[in-house]
Amino acid sequence: MKTGIPVYRTHPRKLADIPVDMEKLGQLTGHPVDGVESARQWRDSLEKLRHQYRASQKIKVFYQVYDRPLYTIGGTQIIDEAIALCGGQNIFNDIQALAPILSVETVLARNPDAIISTGGMSGENGLGLWRRFPMLNATRTQSLYFLESDLISRPGPRMAQGIKLLCGKIEDARRKQSPE
Repeated sequence: MKTGIPVYRTHPRKLADIPVDMEKLGQLTGHPVDGVESARQWRDSLEKLRHQYRASQKIKVFYQVYDRPLYTIGGTQIIDEAIALCGGQNIFNDIQALAPILSVETVLARNPDAIISTGGMSGENGLGLWRRFPMLNATRTQSLYFLESDLISRPGPRMAQGIKLLCGKIEDARRKQSPE
């Protein structure tokens, strides 16, 4: 059914696509200056984070989307790029699927230094599952973190705020890996 309402459809695949969409939306809504300014602020925010974590020691990160079933992100997902920007390495970046389902044993075998969950049913926002495995680096160092999915899972303007929080959690785990 045609309603005569214009629709702008977007699907950012890279972090750099987000500010381009912001500029385009500014144009489409009659606010091109606001769109450009918002995009500039977004780029500046990410560039500060990129500069801050550029030389950081890489740590292995398991990003848990949900725990029943156990979902993560693959290397083609935009959050993989955010983890790398923060100086982390997604332990499943070798998987091409956007959101693969895994077994607990697969995660244990890759022994992440940090686990970041955006939800689940096993208690503690999906992190309760990992407390059963004290030999896991992330559990041993208490590097189990929750991140509000609304801030990171939607590739839009608020994702910069989510990436900043993600970087803070990865940095906390990094400090726990190599105490001074």
